[in-house]
Amino acid sequence: MRRQKYLDPYGLTGHKLETFVEATYDWLASTNLVLIAGVVDKEQMLEQYTNPHSPSSVGYQVFLQRYQKFLASRHSGGAVTFDRVSGATPKGSHWEGLLSKHHSRLKQRGCQYTGTRFLNIEDTLAFSGSAEEPLIQIADLTAYNTFRQFREHGHIWDDPASESLPLYEFFDRMLPRFHQSSDGVFAGFGVAKIPTRARHRWLA
Repeated sequence: MRRQKYLDPYGLTGHKLETFVEATYDWLASTNLVLIAGVVDKEQMLEQYTNPHSPSSVGYQVFLQRYQKFLASRHSGGAVTFDRVSGATPKGSHWEGLLSKHHSRLKQRGCQYTGTRFLNIEDTLAFSGSAEEPLIQIADLTAYNTFRQFREHGHIWDDPASESLPLYEFFDRMLPRFHQSSDGVFAGFGVAKIPTRARHRWLA
């Protein structure tokens, strides 16, 4: 897959690709970027709720909750830029329009789960193609590594009996850049999961 997707189409060698990967993570570690991720466990949602909401909708609200918390802690404001989305639903509604409406409703009504008001977040969404916006590529990388972390170790995240959390290698390399509490807790700050069975204070 690596040869098919990355090496042959761009005339790269395995060494060049590995060098690029290392350079990317070294660069990320040197920046002041702050990463935030929201995770939805679909199976737990089905177990705990009779009529669970759309995982995408829930995930976005979890992200906005943590983004609002981060911005408020810095006495700052912020915007949201989505990777450009093409296409439409079977009923003909364009995805970008639906996302913008969803964002507007959340701005007006607040989070339907916690009541959080998103006062520090701008009213409208922006959209940009990842080919033109390197930071969206970093967001994609963050999402993938978070996905891998939970696919491999998600059962440990909120197990009441867990005492330590194994880390997927590349999630671990990004971990210092995730939003943390003043004492280094990233669970519930930089990475929030819903639903949850136990609240561990996982440290970065």
